[in-house]
Amino acid sequence: SNANVTIGQSTFENNDATDAGALLVQAATLTLSASIFLDNESTQFGGAMVVNEGSTVMMTDNRFEGNVAGADGGALIVQNNSTGDISRNAFRLNRASPTAGIGGAIKIYGGASPTLSQNTIENNEAYDGGGIYIEESSAPLITENTIRANHATRYGGGVVINSHSSPVLRNNLISDNTAVYNGGGVFVNDQSQPTIDQKSISGN
Repeated sequence: SNANVTIGQSTFENNDATDAGALLVQAATLTLSASIFLDNESTQFGGAMVVNEGSTVMMTDNRFEGNVAGADGGALIVQNNSTGDISRNAFRLNRASPTAGIGGAIKIYGGASPTLSQNTIENNEAYDGGGIYIEESSAPLITENTIRANHATRYGGGVVINSHSSPVLRNNLISDNTAVYNGGGVFVNDQSQPTIDQKSISGN
């Protein structure tokens, strides 16, 4: 749609949809700040928000809490060549399906390349990738985030990197995440080639 939209100091609460429980960004540019996404739900993808089709987002100082996806991306999905800067947001207590869903807080896939910096990502849950799930040739920069106390009922309590993806993880604090099987902190799979220059991966 090529729209350019600014949203600030807004609350999205108790919304539901099949995909993108509260907000869908489709082939657009969005500046989103100081807003709250609380207890939204999707029956499939993106409990609170989906960024799709080459969109660009600037997201700062927002709070995503208690959002639920029936499938993937408990709070946020960034997909299909979308990009942007996602900084100083809090993602807490979001959940993707614990029996099949990926990305408890955030799912990044389909060649997406956002920068995630100085976010707090904690106490989220999914089947794989309790905090963040990256797949399908995506290459985000993930720097100076706190990724802690997330849980996966299968693989990758903190972060999963899958299917030919090449993210850069730099100076994050990745701690106290848990997975029932493999990769309490970070799980890398399927010919992915991440660059990991970490400040701390501990207690996972």
